[in-house]
Amino acid sequence: MTRTLKRSETQELLCDLTTEERVSRGIQLGGVIQEIAALEAQKAASAKEYGAQISLAKTRRDKLAEAAKTGKELQPVSCDIYADITRSIYVTVRTDTAEEIDSRVMTTSEVTHERQASLPLEPEPDDTRDVSTQDAVGDDPEGVETPQSAECAGHAPDDPLTLLDQGKPKD
Repeated sequence: MTRTLKRSETQELLCDLTTEERVSRGIQLGGVIQEIAALEAQKAASAKEYGAQISLAKTRRDKLAEAAKTGKELQPVSCDIYADITRSIYVTVRTDTAEEIDSRVMTTSEVTHERQASLPLEPEPDDTRDVSTQDAVGDDPEGVETPQSAECAGHAPDDPLTLLDQGKPKD
């Protein structure tokens, strides 16, 4: 039987490995196992992230569906809170419609505080003195002698001791 070559090709065939080739394949196997673990972790993290995004989108969808159905939705609205001392309550009023939307009873300490805050300010009896009529000679509030008080102590205003007391260099 005579054979004639028609073509050459490469095929995958089972071959015996050398010891070095077996060690090399073991090292490659470890690398691929680590790669698979990393990819599976990324897949799980990605699934969680997409799951969270899907959940947020569903929440937005539900809010929009409710608003479209009822014609109402929660929105931030400026409100004023008033203290009604006669009824001992706080009243919340919308500033856009002036509608009273809530009220609550004040605590005992809140009632006391609000009543004190509403009292007119009156000067204390000790604070009624006229500052302009105080002696020009007198004690400085911080206990520092002034030229006038130094004179009273027996020193002249240009006396070196008086100047030293005032923090001025003597000539």
